[in-house]
Amino acid sequence: MKDDVFRQIVDIISKYNCKWWLDAGTCLAVMRGDDFITQAEDVDIGLLSIHTSLWDFFIMDFTAIGFQFSKGRTYKGYRVTLGFVGPEKLDIFFYYEKDDYLWHPIHGRESEQLPQKVYKPEKFSKHLFDNLKEVSFKDRLCYLPNPPGQYLLERYGENWREPNPNYKFWRDSKAIDMEFA
Repeated sequence: MKDDVFRQIVDIISKYNCKWWLDAGTCLAVMRGDDFITQAEDVDIGLLSIHTSLWDFFIMDFTAIGFQFSKGRTYKGYRVTLGFVGPEKLDIFFYYEKDDYLWHPIHGRESEQLPQKVYKPEKFSKHLFDNLKEVSFKDRLCYLPNPPGQYLLERYGENWREPNPNYKFWRDSKAIDMEFA
């Protein structure tokens, strides 16, 4: 079921003239072996912030195929994350440019001991998104940051090739820089 839903997601995103890529755990899945990661609960898509104009279109398109809109997060006036549940969980992250980086905030717990959630900026080298790498994944043309290994290194660290069942994005991302945004 996940493969068919993934193809529907890519078909919707691809019908718009926008720059997008497989992000986070979905990019990791492609690079680790061309299948979804067992512990990954969602499909992650990244887009440039200039495409926030598609926000409402994405909500209409994805709800029309059975997804339920679950979140539309903003941070300091920026539209940053669209989330959907339904046939699968889907997160769409909008990346903003600052200096030589693209960044977006993640929403997660402040620490293991504290239940409140905060926004934490993740930053990535801008050049990774200049010339996206084309790949075929689940019979669809998709895009990855380029080179994908450097992107995964910036996000997950040196051991990105090894599964980490205890990984928590809001705690373990190597791209978090609390002073950045």
